[in-house]
Amino acid sequence: MNYVTAHHVLSILTAQADRFDSHTVEREFRSKHPELFVAEFSHFASSTDPLKAFSMRFGRWLLDTFPHVIRPTQKVKSNNLRERLSGNQEWQLIHQ
Repeated sequence: MNYVTAHHVLSILTAQADRFDSHTVEREFRSKHPELFVAEFSHFASSTDPLKAFSMRFGRWLLDTFPHVIRPTQKVKSNNLRERLSGNQEWQLIHQ
């Protein structure tokens, strides 16, 4: 990620229920920081499927950035940024 930082996303993660998916975090990020979302998304414009490419990279970034806050649980189906059902990573908050 080029513009989003851990600071932008941490409050979104900790406000989630114990289990949630990446699409939920993406939508919250887009809602709370639209200018950063557009800036990040623009880097995927040349991709065959920019939304899917962004979503995949964002999910990997979550895992790399927050290993002490969330852990992957299973793959689930949820509405993506196009509001279409698709496969997605479910996360669980780590309570310390």
